[in-house]
Amino acid sequence: MADSTAEHWLRQLDDFSKQTKIPMMESLVLAHGRHFPSMPLSYAGLSDRAQIMELRWKVKPRQKDCYGVAARLAWAWNRLRYVEGYAHNNLGLTVPHAWAVLDGAVIDLTWRRTRSGKGDNAHGQQFVLGVYPDDWDYFGIEIPTVRMNEVINDTGVYGVLFSRLGQKMLKEGTLTK
Repeated sequence: MADSTAEHWLRQLDDFSKQTKIPMMESLVLAHGRHFPSMPLSYAGLSDRAQIMELRWKVKPRQKDCYGVAARLAWAWNRLRYVEGYAHNNLGLTVPHAWAVLDGAVIDLTWRRTRSGKGDNAHGQQFVLGVYPDDWDYFGIEIPTVRMNEVINDTGVYGVLFSRLGQKMLKEGTLTK
């Protein structure tokens, strides 16, 4: 199977890191992360959608607050898992990003699909609830809520992988346990 778009980008940066001997976060994400494919919500379908849309009002999603939104989703419903890594969007950019997953399906309330995607609402926008557009991609590390809490309590900000404690935990192999 060919690399996903985000995985391909991570491999290029990993190669650069090895050639220059400059350590890079992308190498750690590539080594410990995985691709999260576009897939429909599988468990209880419509009730899961309703639960997530209800949570939307509690977590107050905003663009450029992906780390906070994903953390608040994981805190609000224990079936959701927090993920940090890299995502590729329709602008052709692969960027650091955070999202939640439900049974392996991407839940992203900060990036919205435009009228080009199936199932758009009347306003031409839709959150990612499992299925995302063909030109998007997600590659990251699922981080247990207890570890996410440790890092947030230590740093006072959302986001795990780019914190010193998060990087230390990842290198020690304790971040995902």
